[in-house]
Amino acid sequence: MPAGIQHDLRIGNQSTIFRSLFFYTWDDAKAPFYSKMGIYPADELLIQMIHYSERWDEQHVRKSDENFEFLIALKNILPRFDNMSLPIILHTSDNERIKEITRYIEGNYGENLSLPEISKKFNFSERSFSRFFKEHLQMSFLQYVKTFRVIKSIELILKTDKPINEIAYLVGYTSLSSFSDTFHSFTRARPSDFRKN
Repeated sequence: MPAGIQHDLRIGNQSTIFRSLFFYTWDDAKAPFYSKMGIYPADELLIQMIHYSERWDEQHVRKSDENFEFLIALKNILPRFDNMSLPIILHTSDNERIKEITRYIEGNYGENLSLPEISKKFNFSERSFSRFFKEHLQMSFLQYVKTFRVIKSIELILKTDKPINEIAYLVGYTSLSSFSDTFHSFTRARPSDFRKN
């Protein structure tokens, strides 16, 4: 998260582990990565470095501290992920109707969620619903559903031993190849490879 960018982070699973590291910003201009907001996959090296930093919980590491060089190394590794941002951000809204619609999607993502049916369910014409949805969430209804399903499938891949074809079905896909293609378009990996890595 770049300095000065307003954001809202909501964690939807109680088993999620969240870790915040704050870095100095005086050299951020050296790489465009530091001015972009995104979600990036972490490789084993970065994960181990983040785990190592746990020993400094709630501490401010200063330039004079022996661990400051480690933090510099950690920050300097991050720009190599610049071209790997994952398009799996779901916007939120304070609009009560949108909240009702997104709660419905979250509770029924494994079902057939078609634009005509959802528009009718929430008393919209399809065209009005599409405009209303995009205006409040900066993405189409279908893109939101796809994104939500990919997020849920990532969660199931990482936290369960369920077979990939079962996960595809649980998140609303009737075709494994269609699920795999959608998953790949978001993560640049096939579901089975994602699990291995």
